[in-house]
Amino acid sequence: MNNKKTHPIVKKQKPINKFPNISLIFTECKNIIKKNKKSIFLTNKFFLLLGIFLSILLLIFLTISLWRNLKTLNESKKEKEVVLKEIKKWQNMVKEYKDYRDGYFMLSVLEYRIKNYDKSKEYLNKVLIIDPNFKQGREMELILKNKN
Repeated sequence: MNNKKTHPIVKKQKPINKFPNISLIFTECKNIIKKNKKSIFLTNKFFLLLGIFLSILLLIFLTISLWRNLKTLNESKKEKEVVLKEIKKWQNMVKEYKDYRDGYFMLSVLEYRIKNYDKSKEYLNKVLIIDPNFKQGREMELILKNKN
């Protein structure tokens, strides 16, 4: 009989696992999720509400910015209309008085204000032909040279 008896003191050893038991981690995570389901729901709800709040703030900011830009655009259009009326007035004035230096100078300045630099130079040349020593005319000439 081939009965091998082990010594009562020596116990049978379990084989050593070289890899960790991952299934334990997954079950622990499931248990944690089950326990904390309410807090996870509240966290998700918080971030959803935070996202909505930030979106509303962004929308308000963009609306204010757009409103300011439109206001500035309208103001610049009104200013241009006023300048164009002034230009017509001064053009009528220089038609009546051909050598009116200050009239041509005002036309040059007004054309400069609406960024019509070529027309401004034309009027300024007339000013300097009428009065080559006109100090403001020479200053305007330097300003117009810097625009090119």
